[in-house]
Amino acid sequence: MTQEPFLLFGWIKPEIWISVLAGMGLAYFTLGIGWMIATAFRRRSVPQEQPKPEAPPAMRIPSKSPEKRGFTRRSGNAVPVVFTTAGHEDALDNGWVVDRSSGGLCLSLEKPIDVGTFLRLRPSKAPVTAPWIDVQVRSCRADEANWELGCQFITIPPFNTLLLLG
Repeated sequence: MTQEPFLLFGWIKPEIWISVLAGMGLAYFTLGIGWMIATAFRRRSVPQEQPKPEAPPAMRIPSKSPEKRGFTRRSGNAVPVVFTTAGHEDALDNGWVVDRSSGGLCLSLEKPIDVGTFLRLRPSKAPVTAPWIDVQVRSCRADEANWELGCQFITIPPFNTLLLLG
């Protein structure tokens, strides 16, 4: 009886041995891929405690601040505006936006306007197609040479319209 040099255990031929090893390797590979997919789904399905989102900077109210405003004011370059009282769109006056926030703005005018009056305003340099901004006068106080009006937006304008105010 002659023995072939590549027979293992005397009865398994090399072609069969290679097929068995390839099948076992493919089985381990398939199990590994299945395990990775299962753990990925398990990680997604486990509810994790989500941190509470912070209020945006414009909505934060400092705790020790004496201010009652719900929005942070931004000052900067004064923006010239034209305005009119509601119902008198043909009579335009000029003013300046001194500071602004997400909830309203401060106008500097040459004459006082009664508290509670509704105004429509638009930046002077804005295109004609720019929308009018509706505000209500909430306060009116004398400043050195002008009057400062605290105005609240009737409806908060879109962000691109707020950008026109500086």
